[in-house]
Amino acid sequence: AGGLAVADLLFGAVCPSGKLAETFPVTAADCASDAHFASHPRQLVYREGLNVGYRHFVTNGIRPLFPFGHGLSYTNFEYGELKLNKTCITISNASDPHVLSVEVEVRNCGGCDGAEVVQLYVAPPRAAPGESRVFRPARELRAFEKVRIPCGEARIV
Repeated sequence: AGGLAVADLLFGAVCPSGKLAETFPVTAADCASDAHFASHPRQLVYREGLNVGYRHFVTNGIRPLFPFGHGLSYTNFEYGELKLNKTCITISNASDPHVLSVEVEVRNCGGCDGAEVVQLYVAPPRAAPGESRVFRPARELRAFEKVRIPCGEARIV
């Protein structure tokens, strides 16, 4: 079955639509753990906290070989303008799981049917001067959805 799937991809019977679930660095020194790796025999020190994987690269402005969420396709997709149900979120309603709705139109403008993984990243709020905040990466993946879109059509995600 695996060989048939590869043949379908190579000959265009199926349009690839997967996205990377990890980041590929250019060198090992680009990884957050490199500075701490093997610093003590038989002991690993995890000082990176949340700053691992794609978060480390984005927060520190390091360009990876292949970023988290990267993928290739035989078709092309265009994204419309992002629409939000609210423009401001306050601390008092931050615990509400339905506090913010986001939608976007995705159009398949290529030459074949395909699927796209729409990814939503968020940035933490900026701290006021003198206000202490717990470290948060520059941006984090908060939601994603895979949507199949025939050639020339659009979907709201």
